[in-house]
Amino acid sequence: MCSVRRASEEDVGLIRDLVRSAGVHSPGSGKEKAGREQMSLLGGILSKVFAPIFTSGIKWRNCYVAVSEEGSVVGCVQLKPHAGDIFEFTSFVVHRKWRDRGIAIALCEHVVAQGPRPQWGTCTSDFIPFYRKFGAVEVTDSGKMPRFLRRRRRWFNIFLRLARKKEYLAVMVLE
Repeated sequence: MCSVRRASEEDVGLIRDLVRSAGVHSPGSGKEKAGREQMSLLGGILSKVFAPIFTSGIKWRNCYVAVSEEGSVVGCVQLKPHAGDIFEFTSFVVHRKWRDRGIAIALCEHVVAQGPRPQWGTCTSDFIPFYRKFGAVEVTDSGKMPRFLRRRRRWFNIFLRLARKKEYLAVMVLE
């Protein structure tokens, strides 16, 4: 089905395209169609505005890619190093056409097994159960999380409240 490997320099354009294609979105949970369309429109606008930010921090040396049998990059994740031996699990995307085939699980299993600890990351609250499968726990005490994640959580949660979303941005850690 697919294999997971470290990214190479040749993959950088594919990784950036994949991350840009994912944009800002909410997975949705069976809400009314009008609400989904409104969030989709808002997400599309934000995706265009923030695309340079989403892709500016991508360094291929920190990435892992899922590759189909035909050799196409169909998913990626970055384990981004920060000061203080902090590693951030970020830029995690599976191409829309390849979702629901176990690729996200394969990427997570690979990075969890290969990567240094601790691994920090953020996700909307509806994805907490997915990350718990790999041993990650939610950190709710802002004093125990890296400052950059504390700021990101604060600003993103303001946006979610303004958009009248019930989800929140969770900070997760795998030690």
